[in-house]
Amino acid sequence: MKMRLIVMLLISAVAATSLASGEYKQTEREFTKYDIDGNVLLTGTYTRDAAGKVIRYDVFEADGSPKYSEIPYYRNDGKIIRADVLSPDGTLLRVAVFFESTVKVFDSKGNELPEYESGYSVSNVKR
Repeated sequence: MKMRLIVMLLISAVAATSLASGEYKQTEREFTKYDIDGNVLLTGTYTRDAAGKVIRYDVFEADGSPKYSEIPYYRNDGKIIRADVLSPDGTLLRVAVFFESTVKVFDSKGNELPEYESGYSVSNVKR
C-alpha cells in the first residue's frame, strides 16, 4: 500500500509538470461505438460539471454491463494532464499521463504500459 501511494504520488508529480495538450471539446453526453456490421460494441456516457467540463467518462459493454470509467484531471487552461482508468468496482487499473507530444500509460503499480499508449491521443478533443 505504501509503495502504491509513492508510485501514485510520483505519477501525479510527473503529470503536474507535464505540458499536456489533451482536452475535451465536444458537447456529447453519450456515445455508441459500432463494428463494421452495425452491431454495438460499446456505449459510454460523459458526466459534466456545471461549466460543462467532463469529470467522468463511463464505458459499457454492448450488453450494458460496466467496462471501465475514466476520471480526467486538468491544467488551469483546460487541457488534460492525467486520466485515471478505474474498473467497475473502482479499482485503479491504469493512469495515462499526457505530455506535450506523448502519452505515457502506467498500471496501478507504476509500471509503464506502452501497449495502451496508442489508445490515447495527445490531441484529445475537448468534450
